[in-house]
Amino acid sequence: MYTRVKKLNKSEDIYARIKEMIVTGKFGPGEELTEIELSNLFGASRTPIRNALAKLSADGLVDFTPNKGCNVSKVTYKFACQMIDARTALEAYAFTACCRKKDADVIARLYQMISEQQKCFNSGDTEGFIEQDMLFHMCIVESLGNPTWLSFWKNVMDHIRRIMTTCLEKPEIRESAISVHRSLVRCIMHGDEKTGSEILTSHFDDLREDFATTIS
Repeated sequence: MYTRVKKLNKSEDIYARIKEMIVTGKFGPGEELTEIELSNLFGASRTPIRNALAKLSADGLVDFTPNKGCNVSKVTYKFACQMIDARTALEAYAFTACCRKKDADVIARLYQMISEQQKCFNSGDTEGFIEQDMLFHMCIVESLGNPTWLSFWKNVMDHIRRIMTTCLEKPEIRESAISVHRSLVRCIMHGDEKTGSEILTSHFDDLREDFATTIS
């Protein structure tokens, strides 16, 4: 018997679409979002638009200013560092568990994502590269089998993705990410959680430095 999939209502659908536009940079930091313009864009009434913006505000992706309206929130270096710290903690725990399990299916999927990421790098597809990068790290977090942990990670990544596109425009950073991913999978295969955790932490420290240049 099939399980019925929950159908998105108008507000949820619009919320998801606006959020994707924010985290991918189509709506930039500080950009004004008006109910009228969004209503025209999505062909919806102002009520679901208003509900979607309220939810995005709770996520910290938009700011409401009295008598001025709604704007995409800006990302400060301090906030970005806090998100990297949160990501490091979430992924380090998941990575350790992954090393202990040494799940062959997870390892195979990670190698497949690295292969796809390499193809994106070779073709200059930055957007596809970022997608594969996200999938790689999400696969490690998903291997925990903890939906709450995964939800925390996704919320953190919504903010980090807003800066990643600019950082990953540099070919040397994309190439380095692929190398790091290969090293991480080798550590998982051999159950070397100590070395892998050090590589992961160093990788995120480098990301912090890249963010400093990008945001400033």
